[in-house]
Formats: sequence, C-alpha cells, structure tokens
Amino acid sequence: MLLQLSKILILCLMFFFVRGQDSSSTISSSSVSSSSVPSSSSESFNGQYIFSFTEAYTLMAIDISNGNLVVNHSLSELILPSSILSYDPTTYSFRFFGYYEQYPGYHFLLSNYSLTTNTFTAITSSILDSLYYSYAIQPYVQIGTTFYMPIFDDAKPSTDLNIRNWDFNNFIVGTLEIELPDFNASISPLDAYDEDKDLYYVFYYGNGGEVERIPYVSTFTGNSLSFYQNINGSSGSNSGSNSNGGESSFTTTKFPNSGKSSLVYNNNVGTIFVKSSNLYAIEQLQTSINIVKIDLDGASVELAYSAEMDSYTADFISYFLTNDNNYLVTLNLNQDNLVVYNFIDLTTFSLAHSFTSKNYFDNISDDFDTSFYFNGFV
Repeated sequence: MLLQLSKILILCLMFFFVRGQDSSSTISSSSVSSSSVPSSSSESFNGQYIFSFTEAYTLMAIDISNGNLVVNHSLSELILPSSILSYDPTTYSFRFFGYYEQYPGYHFLLSNYSLTTNTFTAITSSILDSLYYSYAIQPYVQIGTTFYMPIFDDAKPSTDLNIRNWDFNNFIVGTLEIELPDFNASISPLDAYDEDKDLYYVFYYGNGGEVERIPYVSTFTGNSLSFYQNINGSSGSNSGSNSNGGESSFTTTKFPNSGKSSLVYNNNVGTIFVKSSNLYAIEQLQTSINIVKIDLDGASVELAYSAEMDSYTADFISYFLTNDNNYLVTLNLNQDNLVVYNFIDLTTFSLAHSFTSKNYFDNISDDFDTSFYFNGFV
C-alpha cells in the first residue's frame, strides 16, 4: 500500500506487452509452476495475514500469529495492484485498482486476483493513460467509481494543484487543475477522503524558504470534484465555475509553522487519513513516527501518538494503514535485525498487537513500491 514526500515514484514509460493481454479483454491466466502457488485449492487462508504486492510483481503473505512467510511467489501477469480494495475469504481473492504497461502507455483497471490459482480476472475494461507524471507514494482516494491522486505533470509544469482521476463509470482519465492560495508545486501534496461527510482533503505547503514554508489544508466536496477546473482561490471560502458551467466551492485553512500546535515543514508528512471524521497526518522522522490530529476549525494540530523507529527506516515508508483505517502498522528493525510489526489501534492510539518476523526484508528491496493489505483484526 502501500506510501514520505521526499520519495517520489516516477512513472517512466518503459513499454512492454503484457502476455496475452488486450486493453479491452479479460486478463489471461498464465501457467505457473506448482511451487509458486498453494499446493491445493483447499489450503486455508482464513487466518490473519499481512499481504504485500510489490513493484517487482511478487506477492507475499506473513502470518501475524507467528511471523512466518506463508506465500511468496511471482505474479502470473505483469500487473501491479496499486490499491487493494477488498479481500474475499471465501474465494481467497482480492479486488484491486491497478495498472499494466502496454504501448502506448499505462492501462488502469479494476480486477480480481485469485490467491489460490495466481490468476487475474478483469472486472472492467482498462483506461489508457499516456501522461508522463510523478507523485508521492500514498494511497489512492476512491470516490464512487473514480480514483484520485495529486500529481506533477512532468511535461507541463504548473503552479496549480493537479489531480489525476480515473473514471470507471465513463472510462475516461483526466486532470483537475485547481488554483490554490500560496501553492508550492515543488512539494508533493497529499489527499484523503471522508466518505461519511463526502469531504475531500488536500494537504500542501506554501512557498518561501525551507523554514518559512507554510502548511495548508484545502477542503472540497467530493461529489463536485469534477467541477474544479482552473478555479481562483484564496484563504477562506472560494467559489468558481468551470467550462461546463458547474458551480463549486472549497475552503482553505492556513496552519502555523512554528510552536507546539504547528505543522513544521520537514518533508516527511507522508500520509493524511480520516478516522471517525477526524483528519490526521503521519510524520515519519529520522528516529520516530508521529500521528497528529489536525484541527481545521482551530488551525492547529495535536500529537495523538508517537513511537521510536530505527533510523534506517527513514529511507522509505515503513508503515501502512489498513483499508478500514482501524490500524497503523509499522515495520521496525530490532537489535537482532528482525522486523517488528506493531499494530497501532487508531481509536485508542495504543499498541494492539506486535509480532516479529525475519522474512520480509529478505525478499524485497526497499526501492520497490508496495501495496499492503491486512485481512483481519487484532
């Protein structure tokens, strides 16, 4: 999933053909060796596992009861699940939003993946996206049948916020261009969505020197995002209309960048998320990880949780949120060079479960983007 501002995943157009795949057809099933999939379809995966799909096109699963690596195989197709949407324990299958590379670009789609047969089955036709862009590693936001991600258009630098969106209702891809107050286009913005209130949040920094960079949060109504095209905005309430004549509005909150209740620029606010209609930010520092609660009304933040992290983990994102935002799972190296997995309950902000495993970092490079999924509760 799985997602810090300083680490940018660049989508380079390295075109190759996916085996037996056409953009409008069902994904084919490639034959795999018997050792790469479970030995029988009756093998149970009803326990609690951390699954990870990596950019190296591998799938791993770790049993949280004992830390054992129970699945480690190459995917049968060159398809990268970018956002795991759900897991069906009766069929041992995942539903995901992902993409594959095939000339002339990237093809995004919704698909199922069977854990027991190591096969993909497309749910939708694919959407071709040939734009060259980069973005911060963070979860995609899903609103209805559309997925959103703030991006940098490398071919067309902009001083406005650009949000790429893949619409599976109309099968189109587009970019929302939104003029925000004091937007610093050199620092990746972050986004999150409150499904209960239909609010879409964008966290970004303003201009100035590194010390003076000002944090902001802009709040949009999710069901009107499609109206945001070249809208003028300033701090406070803003409104505008797009070429289709639609009306839209958003609010922007400016935060202090010094003092106890500040969001100080450190280039390590790596994720924002919503829990119980409260907005939070995760900061990964050199030797710690912090969760801060963002108060939009008071333009302040409050530390909700902090834990020490080994310094080596600051080189990549060593945590992930579970899909339901019930837990933050951190990966940390202990003194015996084993990986400690800690489940932080995001309701009580306390440690709910911990286990140790030696397997994960033996099988993956930290250069790879990874989508995590946890299928249970602790």
